[in-house]
Amino acid sequence: TGQRMPDGSLAGESPVAAPPASFDWRNPPNGTNKVTSVKNQGGCGSCYAFAALANIESKILIDTNTTAPVNYSENNAKECNWRELNSYGCPGQCWGSCAGGNYRMLAGLFSQKGIVLESDDPYVPVDVACNSSCPYNKTLLDWRIISSNYIPNTNVLKNYIMTYGPVYTALYVDSGQGFNIGYDGSYTFNYTKPPFVGVNHAVLIVGWSNSLPPDQVTGLSGDGWIVKNSWGAGWGAGGYFYMHYGAANIGMWSSFAHSWQD
Repeated sequence: TGQRMPDGSLAGESPVAAPPASFDWRNPPNGTNKVTSVKNQGGCGSCYAFAALANIESKILIDTNTTAPVNYSENNAKECNWRELNSYGCPGQCWGSCAGGNYRMLAGLFSQKGIVLESDDPYVPVDVACNSSCPYNKTLLDWRIISSNYIPNTNVLKNYIMTYGPVYTALYVDSGQGFNIGYDGSYTFNYTKPPFVGVNHAVLIVGWSNSLPPDQVTGLSGDGWIVKNSWGAGWGAGGYFYMHYGAANIGMWSSFAHSWQD
């Protein structure tokens, strides 16, 4: 986990059209996989860095229409953003890079400085000093917000995903309702009780389907989001999970990288 958001945000919704029953950026119509490999954040609350860079990696694959591997540094993202730079090494109970974050912190870094290759700053699941000597590979030009602290209309979110690519979003991970290390991808999450207010984990929605594994509550064929997590490829369905629309507050704080440059 590790998603933290401040109160208030701008939000906007696109016109609602009727999307198809299923769509998946790992196997899009007339195309090839536009989602990079699943990574593992380990015991560090750095999900925000993994979700944000997974979004940008997919955006680059879509825009360049390539399958060439892209792999950017979550370590640089979590350690070199403005909040971490202002907090690292301070005495007392300071915030740390493994204590959670959000896309706002990273959008500032990615646009003002840039994005670093994984090979130049490999990931470690602890709070370390920023490596400011790494060369920047890409620069973010525009990060767009879909929703703030509310769940957007399902078709609105689907249209954004179809039009622009996978979407960074947040949800509430509740281990007591099955969202834990034991999940094997054999069912679609649909919490039987409302989650706590807010969210605590950032992930990447890559698509949706009306024929997912059985619903956690009804036992019928699942209907919901296909989501890339950052708990390793050995967790869930190859590192992915399925979540019923609106369950677990999924859809709050949705956003995406809109444009970038070399």
